[in-house]
Amino acid sequence: AAANDDGDGSGDDDADHVRPSGEQQPTEEAATAPHDAAADNDDEHGTAAPCLAPVLTSIEVVASEVRSIESQLRDAHAHVVRDCEQRLAAVRQCERELAAERRRFDAMKARMGDAAHVSRGKVRLNVGGKLFTTSTATLVKEADTFFAAMFGGSFDVQPDADGEFFIDRNPRYFDDILDYLRTGAVFLPDDDVELRKLLIECEFYQIKSLIELVHARLAGEHTEHVSHAADGRHHHHHHHHLHAQF
Repeated sequence: AAANDDGDGSGDDDADHVRPSGEQQPTEEAATAPHDAAADNDDEHGTAAPCLAPVLTSIEVVASEVRSIESQLRDAHAHVVRDCEQRLAAVRQCERELAAERRRFDAMKARMGDAAHVSRGKVRLNVGGKLFTTSTATLVKEADTFFAAMFGGSFDVQPDADGEFFIDRNPRYFDDILDYLRTGAVFLPDDDVELRKLLIECEFYQIKSLIELVHARLAGEHTEHVSHAADGRHHHHHHHHLHAQF
């Protein structure tokens, strides 16, 4: 019985070592293969990490530079937009000013047309209570005068209810001034006081060519008074006839 027990035990051990047909018993080399593969993977990762570090650093540097360039481009774009908006606003302002200037020009042109129409009619001037009748063509003959401003279209001047334009000045010298505008000729008195009174009126009406004639006459008058004083000659009430070219 003991022998049988031993035999059975041996049989069981042998049975444990029996493998199915076609199945090979694993060798020591095969048993250690998984351990070697894991080690190889660890070696590969350990070797790759140091190699990728410079690449990753370069990528980060490039990305940072790209972000910086994008920021600069955004700033430049905003600056260009602001500059364009400012220039567009300036252009629109110029357009508004040109339009306003055009309207003023058209209005002045219309007034000048009206003035040209009026110049073919009569104008009645009430100078200090004395009436004078003339035309606007005569009154505006010389530029940059009181009358050129009054009747040249720069101002919308209308006559009063009597159809007159009242001027609050001494009418005594206005005859000479109006005749000068009509003919370009004037009779100037020798008397210094009378000349200066006429000069005051000429300066009021801003008739520059007549002002120059009166000044020239005053300079000549002073010389003549000195030269004629020794001779005892007097020439008050004498008039000098002077011409001017318009």
